[in-house]
Amino acid sequence: MTVDTVRETLWQAVVDAQTALSNAITAGDTRARNEATIAFRSARTSFEQHVTHLARSTPVAAPNAPKTLNGHVWPYPDYTEMQAVHEQATAAPGADAGLFPMPFVGLCLSGGGSRAASAAMGALRALRYLGLLEKVTFISTVSGGGWAGVPYTFCPDAISDDELLGPVVLDPSLLTWDNASGKSQYALNMLSPHAIGSLCTRVGITEFIEQVVELRDNGVADEMLWNRAVGKLILEPFGLGDQLASAVPTMYFSYTPWWRDNVVRKTNPALKAQDFYTVQMSPGRTHRPYLITNSTFFYPPPADAPSAIRGRSAVFDASADPYPFEATPMVAGIPPSFAAQGNNGRDLGGGFVDPFVFGCNAPTTPPVRQMFNVPTPAARYALSDIAGTSSSAYVDVLITRYSSWFPWVENLDPTYNYWPVLNVGTQKNTATPYLFGDGGIMENTAIMAMLRRGVPNILSVLSCNQAMYIDSKGVIVVDDMLPPLFGYLPYHASDDPGKNGYKPLSSDPTSLVRYNQVFDPAAFLPLITQLWQAASSGGSAIYKQTGLVVRANPRFGIAGGYSVNVLWLYNNPVSSWYSQLPFQVRFEMDIDPLRFWNFPNYDTVTQLNLDARQVNLLAHLWTWNFASDVSINGRPSNRTQVLSMF
Repeated sequence: MTVDTVRETLWQAVVDAQTALSNAITAGDTRARNEATIAFRSARTSFEQHVTHLARSTPVAAPNAPKTLNGHVWPYPDYTEMQAVHEQATAAPGADAGLFPMPFVGLCLSGGGSRAASAAMGALRALRYLGLLEKVTFISTVSGGGWAGVPYTFCPDAISDDELLGPVVLDPSLLTWDNASGKSQYALNMLSPHAIGSLCTRVGITEFIEQVVELRDNGVADEMLWNRAVGKLILEPFGLGDQLASAVPTMYFSYTPWWRDNVVRKTNPALKAQDFYTVQMSPGRTHRPYLITNSTFFYPPPADAPSAIRGRSAVFDASADPYPFEATPMVAGIPPSFAAQGNNGRDLGGGFVDPFVFGCNAPTTPPVRQMFNVPTPAARYALSDIAGTSSSAYVDVLITRYSSWFPWVENLDPTYNYWPVLNVGTQKNTATPYLFGDGGIMENTAIMAMLRRGVPNILSVLSCNQAMYIDSKGVIVVDDMLPPLFGYLPYHASDDPGKNGYKPLSSDPTSLVRYNQVFDPAAFLPLITQLWQAASSGGSAIYKQTGLVVRANPRFGIAGGYSVNVLWLYNNPVSSWYSQLPFQVRFEMDIDPLRFWNFPNYDTVTQLNLDARQVNLLAHLWTWNFASDVSINGRPSNRTQVLSMF
């Protein structure tokens, strides 16, 4: 018997035993129930032992998977990418319509772990409250921003948007430390288990290592453990879990039900509709912008990459070379082309493939009319893969803390078979394993996906770890994610009075952010000056740059030569908001410095696990950052500035 046949036989035995047990319970036959219970446990144990053995040797596909799949290649798209794809989706009667509001407006949700997810919840509910969320065309996310973006995009009907995003409270004086008044919408200790921010109460470094160990005991391959842990702790409570069988996901994801049925399943009839999570489209629900998750692709791999990856590399380089990787409900891949830059001279990039075939072996012949046929990948590319890979910087923390106890933790970095859309089907461009990493390792604001698409109006939520301050030389210090966009390395303190703390990117050719410049350096100082002035006057750190000229950036596939409007919203203390909090709330925060000393700039690692009050305070602040109609020191209100982007 083949491996597939053995697995399917054992799985069928589990199903049969479960059916027999259910029938015995229904019949009320105690003896039959006891016998069926023993049979079910025996069948399940046999199946689990079999798949655990396989997970240590050969990856296997989910039960009942078709032998082959028909996929599409989507060659390197430019800013009209989604227009072109949408035209195809709406070409037939009954197709989805109105899914890409015009003119294009983009919302960027930066990385930052639980801090970013909490801020994103506040931003999303503010835009919904203002009636603007349905006018947002794209959401681009990195890391913790994706922890919010993925559940929001795919949330099932069982969870309402009110529950998912939480209550809008624009008057901070109404907030209460507990629910003594019985008004739960104001109580900081009240957080729905289905609110996006609730995920921050379930995750933590300890929680992740415990989940990783449990999943490994259940047969999950080492290089997939991080992503599956994200699936269990973050996505499963929202009804978006992997539904593991044979230690691999049994669920795909796609765009709308129409896209799933008329593009994906039309050429793959063996795939079932119920095997896909699709974007929330139900009547009465707020429109979901088109989701883009951003990760980093490495070749050569970094020096601390797992030994298995280093062994497959044609070239070892202590300085990793990063490439941008995107995954959306429709496509996954590296958009720009990089000829002969991959393993053994393979090409990289050139566009996208359908997510449901990502990780497959390469076609042996060039695609015909952008279609190809390949054996079904062993594991289904799941929502946990896009949310997990984009946030996998925490793997480094697990390695540092636990590799002496669990040596296999060294192998947790997500790894996938990859082949290029550029020149696919040629002898050299076969699939080979590559290392993937957190999107924030390369670029943490999530703005590049918007600039590549030519989105003219962008709201950038910078969920910064670093609050702004002025150093001893009078230099405004900002978070590391912002300077590289303008051609500067992150702030570095200098003993030389002639240095302003920000060196050109060119001064460090090995920096992982060396490819990130997209704006003129001359625009950087006015930006941080205006952000500082807004914050130091007691208001939100918000500033709108208009007519910001975009520079060409080949690494990210950005053509350049056009201008954009960007509303920068920087995570920073807001004294005018904080001062309105009730005395008890401020008192409780003051006497608990372990949790609140750095509010709202919770630490990305040491404060990964947040409680309900930490989440709610940050989310309420970010709702205020978007929707407050208060003008401070003559500056336009936050609401006015946000409305000006639509």
